[in-house]
Amino acid sequence: MRLEAVENEDDYAVYRADHGLDALARVGTAVIATSAAVPACAAFLGDLELLRLALELGYEWNWETCASAAMSGQLECLKYARERGCDWSDLTCANAAENGHLECLKYAHEHGCPWNEETCGAAAENGHLECLKYAYERGCPLYEEMCAYAASNGHLECLKYLHERGCPWNEETCQNAAEKGHLECLKYAHEHGCRWDELTCGAAAYVNEIECLRYAQDHGAPDSAHYVVDWQRMYVSAVELIVQIALSHQRDGYVSLRELTPTVNRFLRAWPELDVREEVIGQLREYFGFDPLEEPPPPRERFSTMIDLYATK
Repeated sequence: MRLEAVENEDDYAVYRADHGLDALARVGTAVIATSAAVPACAAFLGDLELLRLALELGYEWNWETCASAAMSGQLECLKYARERGCDWSDLTCANAAENGHLECLKYAHEHGCPWNEETCGAAAENGHLECLKYAYERGCPLYEEMCAYAASNGHLECLKYLHERGCPWNEETCQNAAEKGHLECLKYAHEHGCRWDELTCGAAAYVNEIECLRYAQDHGAPDSAHYVVDWQRMYVSAVELIVQIALSHQRDGYVSLRELTPTVNRFLRAWPELDVREEVIGQLREYFGFDPLEEPPPPRERFSTMIDLYATK
């Protein structure tokens, strides 16, 4: 569809579909039939001819055009828009950094585009070390949450870079690393003095990140004894244990309690029952958003249920 034919909302919807503009929703702007949306679409797609045509036909542009070009790394569209007076904002730099488009970031900064701490934050969160370096070395500020963002996504080099340059961190850095299973980030943070609290073990246990849980426990994380094994692992292991024993005997899925008891007792001794303080449970509920009404029964109660199902007395 030619741009001249885009005259109403229905035509614009077809135009978007023809050009695959559903991806434009990532720009964070309302994709509706407005004058400014057409140049933003063209810039996001890197369609310089379409961008030129939009201007010739009187479509207005604004800061979203530059932000859209920077988001998808369309340097020529960014240059074209800016050289013709299109406005931009700190989102141009943030979008470029978030998606690792260093040349767009360089161009924007060198031509006076504003930036703020979100530029470094976006680069760190998404693992774009070169963008992070470029911005920081030219005065872009850091803030405390950046280390937690980098750790959450496993971007160890960004985490190191931030810490070595004095970026503050807190317990959330260790918690995020443990929750997402990024053991190397957890190790680095702890070994370089980052604080942790009971939620480091709690987060690792709740999402079954056993290696992070073991590391935290071995290195004295607070309340680690309460999380030596998480709920999910306890239940899955119990079911697998009993089912495997039962099936191995080939007795129509049953095994005598006398044969089963020693193995179950060894399992119970190896994995002590959880004793989680109510305030910690409350923090986990708030953090993970799980419904306390749907919590599974205690481990020993679950074992009794499994024994009833898979064993005969």
